[in-house]
Amino acid sequence: MNKILLSTLGVAFSSYAFSTTELASVKVTAKGFNSSLYTESTDVQTIYIDELESMKSSLSDILSSASGVQISQNGGTAQYTNVQLDGINLKNTLVLINGQAIGSATLGQASLNQIPVNQIDRIEILKGSGSSLYGSSAMGGVINIITKQSGNQLSIARGSFDETDVSARFQTKVTNQLTTGLNISHQKSEGINSRIGSYYDFNSGTSAEYDTDKDGNENTTLTGNVNYQENNLSISNSVYVSKGDIEFDAPGGDDKSSFENTQINTQINYTFDSINLSSMLSRHTDQSKNYGVINTKENADEFTTKSNYLSVQGQYNSDLVEAILGTDWKRDDIGDSKLSTDYQKSTTDNISVFTQNAIRLSDNIMLALGTRLDDHSAFGQKQTFNTSVVSKLSDHQLTISHESGFKAPTFNDLYFPTAGNPDLKPEESLQTSVRYDYSNDTHELNIKAYYTELDNLIAWAPTEANANIWQPANVNEAIIKGWRASIKENWTSQLSTSLSGSRTITENKEDNKELALTPEYSVKAKIGYTTGSYMLSTDITYTGSRFGSDRTEKLNGYKLANISANYRINNNANVGLIIKNLADQNYVPNTQYEGIPRSLLVSLRYEL
Repeated sequence: MNKILLSTLGVAFSSYAFSTTELASVKVTAKGFNSSLYTESTDVQTIYIDELESMKSSLSDILSSASGVQISQNGGTAQYTNVQLDGINLKNTLVLINGQAIGSATLGQASLNQIPVNQIDRIEILKGSGSSLYGSSAMGGVINIITKQSGNQLSIARGSFDETDVSARFQTKVTNQLTTGLNISHQKSEGINSRIGSYYDFNSGTSAEYDTDKDGNENTTLTGNVNYQENNLSISNSVYVSKGDIEFDAPGGDDKSSFENTQINTQINYTFDSINLSSMLSRHTDQSKNYGVINTKENADEFTTKSNYLSVQGQYNSDLVEAILGTDWKRDDIGDSKLSTDYQKSTTDNISVFTQNAIRLSDNIMLALGTRLDDHSAFGQKQTFNTSVVSKLSDHQLTISHESGFKAPTFNDLYFPTAGNPDLKPEESLQTSVRYDYSNDTHELNIKAYYTELDNLIAWAPTEANANIWQPANVNEAIIKGWRASIKENWTSQLSTSLSGSRTITENKEDNKELALTPEYSVKAKIGYTTGSYMLSTDITYTGSRFGSDRTEKLNGYKLANISANYRINNNANVGLIIKNLADQNYVPNTQYEGIPRSLLVSLRYEL
């Protein structure tokens, strides 16, 4: 996976000078492998450690700075956040931690803001379908979050809304072959009162106002790693544990949620000559429960997803050819959930075979082809593909791609008690895109145009027999088309700027209305300046008008400005300041939700 890095506040450090590596092309992983030819054909942005260490902000804030990425957050930092990649929602985007999927099998998506920024090394964002390599949920793209595995640091941050963040990172080189690491962080905030307006209370038969209390959160996260490398063999082990509580406003129901997520990964790689063999084994557990009004924390239904994953694959590399061939297996199990009413079925299995190939036809032309066949226990077989032609001349590259994707129905869609529909088909996508890239040491220009068709979209609606009972069905088709462009300049070793803009046009074929939470126009600009021990940065974003999640009325567009500053006290310590929503703009990110007002965060970091 390739290229550039962006940050929420446009902050970059390289020995505390504004980083010029923003414009450099790099190798990143494709299904666990370093892949140079595959990288050339994909649309990927990588957010690196330098940007992330320079701020103490939410993951969604960081993602929002990337071109083609739109964020809609329902309230404060830890609240539900929808992320769109070129108009396709988070539920159709695969989220990985260290290359392995996270998220609930019942809801079918991950909670991004449960992952603390200070434990992340880099984020790889693949825009465009990744289903032919990764399978279900990668219909809109892939967000791969890679945790830190180097350095020793203590940090503390304090800010608005009584926010406190404390973290520690320790890495040890036991021998020349063996390294270990441990990251621990704790976040707490009283939050804001974000939900506004009223709702219809079915119990009383009258209208009621949402609570005016603040909705806080508390979260403790641990990540660890043990890595061994000798000659051609490498063994990587990682663990991720996140546990916490979130408050929210619900229409007459429970208003608190607790969660606990655990992931354990092991990957073995062996390389000889031009061949790389890899095996990957992981287990992810997602537990959650809602309580507070109707239920107590002790008697509330507890949803538990256990996902087991095994992958075996091989890669052949040469100057002209790159080939990946593999198979993987995944089982989702909700049998350990503690529910008042059981689901119709508690397990699903998926087994797949896939291949990804890249051939350099000449010095200037490269062809990429990939396909994957999934066999799912709920709906049978599903095949996806990708094909790209890349023409490269000096610093210029033109890429034409055509790719398909799919999203498997969730457990709630298929087997929810009394309401699931086991006959559902997977959602499908088909995208054609043209991308132009130009880059050298000081300039980068990226332009992309795309046309995406979505089919068999799943929607819940009242049944004909009983309007109080809702059931899902494959009823919707949609079209997403648009373009985006970004330009970056390193004017000097101290001054860097970037500007990006996009237009996204959507249509739900069922009612000929636009899709929810997708602004037609978006503009993002940032500038960073460093001198000596100081660094200053600012960014401005414009989000155009769009429908809220209920698609009844358009929400007004809004502009936000953020600034940051950093001062290096000595070789080990530095202090940072972030001010978000500098002008204290009132804005509505989603129907019945208010945006976050002006906030301030001060952080102190000490390298051990």
